[in-house]
Amino acid sequence: MTKRAKLSVQKKMIIMVVIINTSLLTLFGVYQYMRNRSEITHSLHELCQITIDRLEAHLRTPMYNFNDKVIEDTINFEFKEKHIYAVLLREPDTKKIQLGKVRDVDWKIVNTKSEIKGDFIKKSKPVIEEGEKLGFVEIYLTHKFMHEKLKREIISLITIIAFLDIFLIITLVTGMKTSLVNPIKRIVEGLNEGAAQMIFASNQLHSSSQQLAEGASEQAASLEQTSSSLEVMASITKQNADNANQVNSLVNEANRSVAEANKSMNQLTNSMQMISNASEKTSRIIKTIDEIAFQTNLLALNAAVEAARAGEA
Repeated sequence: MTKRAKLSVQKKMIIMVVIINTSLLTLFGVYQYMRNRSEITHSLHELCQITIDRLEAHLRTPMYNFNDKVIEDTINFEFKEKHIYAVLLREPDTKKIQLGKVRDVDWKIVNTKSEIKGDFIKKSKPVIEEGEKLGFVEIYLTHKFMHEKLKREIISLITIIAFLDIFLIITLVTGMKTSLVNPIKRIVEGLNEGAAQMIFASNQLHSSSQQLAEGASEQAASLEQTSSSLEVMASITKQNADNANQVNSLVNEANRSVAEANKSMNQLTNSMQMISNASEKTSRIIKTIDEIAFQTNLLALNAAVEAARAGEA
């Protein structure tokens, strides 16, 4: 498909360039044809005018002297110009054909008394000698050779166009093969190589995708297990939170108990300080009042027991 597309593009480009070149050359040829035709027609008119002026000047004397031989030779002499088709001499008053020369089918000169009909360049001029009108001379020039010349020019132009088209096709084919086809060929080869690498990479990607899909399935199962584990952990955490709340309540109660114990200890400390002070006072008179000391010892013992109890609390 790539080779066909490449050839199709190459053919289309060649055909387009050839059509453009042929069109331009054809337009130039048409312009040149019209120009040459106009120039040839103009030159024929000039030639006709020059010929009739010269013929009129050469016919004055022989027509004035009625020398038919010189008149005929003069007219035949003008027929050396191949464009001249016919020459007529008319009478001055009736304009009847007095002498006529025309070319036949073989392009030979023959006499005629008939009027000339057809597509010709016609010029007419009176022959005047010493103020006397001797007659009229008419000359007819044909377009035959002009058409033949233009036909040869057209054939030559067509040949040139064909030659240029062939040369252009060969040049384009060679140039495109060098500057377009070969780079495209290298590009296509590179694309084919890239496509092969891409296919290989796609196969690897496909296998990796399968492995990834399997891994994703396994991971989904693991996530499901993890989710169930998290639910269990959530319930356990909730129980822990409830237990923590209960512990917090117990701690608060213990703090209150400790505060009360601290208060009792402070009171006890104050009492012991007071007892110590009293003991110092009492120690002074301990010797004299053993009974009071014994009672005081009992009281201290009781206080110690209470302090022990308070410490246990």
